[in-house]
Amino acid sequence: MKPTTEIEEGVLGAVLLDPTCLSLIYDRFKPSRFIDPRNRAICEAILTLYQENSPIDLITVHNKVKEVPTSYIASLTNRIASTVNVEKWALILAEYHLRREILQLSVNIGSKAQDESGDVVDLYTETLSRLESIYNDTAQNVPLHIAKRNPEVIKAVINRGTAGDSLIKTGLNSVDHITGGYMPGDLVYLAGRPGMGKTAMLLNQALHIAENHGPIVIFSLEMAAPQLIYRLNSQLSGLNTQHLLKNKLNPHEFSLYAAANEKLDKLPIFIDDSAALTVHDIRARTLQLKAKHGIKAVFIDYIQLIHPGKKSKETRDQELSQISRQLKQLSKEAACPVISLSQLSRGVESRSDKRPLLSDLRESGSLEQDADSVIFLFRPDYYGHAVDDRGKSVAGICEYIIAKQRNGRTGIAEVSFKAETMQFTDYADPF
Repeated sequence: MKPTTEIEEGVLGAVLLDPTCLSLIYDRFKPSRFIDPRNRAICEAILTLYQENSPIDLITVHNKVKEVPTSYIASLTNRIASTVNVEKWALILAEYHLRREILQLSVNIGSKAQDESGDVVDLYTETLSRLESIYNDTAQNVPLHIAKRNPEVIKAVINRGTAGDSLIKTGLNSVDHITGGYMPGDLVYLAGRPGMGKTAMLLNQALHIAENHGPIVIFSLEMAAPQLIYRLNSQLSGLNTQHLLKNKLNPHEFSLYAAANEKLDKLPIFIDDSAALTVHDIRARTLQLKAKHGIKAVFIDYIQLIHPGKKSKETRDQELSQISRQLKQLSKEAACPVISLSQLSRGVESRSDKRPLLSDLRESGSLEQDADSVIFLFRPDYYGHAVDDRGKSVAGICEYIIAKQRNGRTGIAEVSFKAETMQFTDYADPF
């Protein structure tokens, strides 16, 4: 197999020449891709600097790899005229790495296959497992457009039967009246105890923004993409989510589903349901989508599931604090709001008044500190309340509690929640 030195040098030279292009190739920029020990060390240094949010240049890289001569690092930028082809070079590098891994696997498996004393079924299983591992390590994981995720859901259903212009509205007038909408650069935490409808609210807002403002991305660390799409279709069509899941649709309902599905395919929604995402993964993929599609908002479900990355001696509280700070930085870099769901501590359940407080934000006080807005969802009827202090029915009402707003007032907006379809709408007070 021909050497990849020239490609390795081209990729490194491009990143050193323009560090912003690293976000375009982040998933393929791995030390294992580089054969030359010097290039592998430089790649590791660049990744470390990127994850530390430190500048990437000749001096900072050399400080990380003093064993590699400065003259060699400097020569890398002289080997290319432009960074325009960096994605192609990174792909070539990944392909050669894949070929080497498959070649090495074939040698190992071939040797074991000749040993007749071994269990051939175990060998077959080992081969498949190793191939999958090689593919997962080599594949570039990027958010896919919803139209590419939707066919599996369609098949499953069938088989089972100015300043003002820059504000991003939620689609709930009572909420937008208080908040004004999200600003580019906002970090928003949407929190609540289980059963309050956090994911439903996230999808409700994601749909509105995609329809009225432009592309959005959802990083779903809890639910798989098909589950999200069921819920999105339910919100668009007004159909019972459980009926969709169990194929309990009559002809009229199926026509509503088909119409909603056609609309959903055309919306600029990207979903990434990769497992064990780190904040660095989220940052790189968001910036890539920002560059290619002009992402208007980022949604994360939810912050406590973001993987800390490298093993450290930090407590979970410290890890979350670091993740939260990096999400705030991402909102600025991408110039769009980042809306993340968050869990609340169980302490809420021990109080007579179950309305959340800022102190209930789970595991890390820095979430409140970093956030531009902190929103709590509270459904009185979930806790068995029939009426409020004024004697008004609270059935189907959700309190949208703006507990913190850096650039505006706090307050409570009442919205209606229809659990069957996961829809939040403006509340029409009958009194």
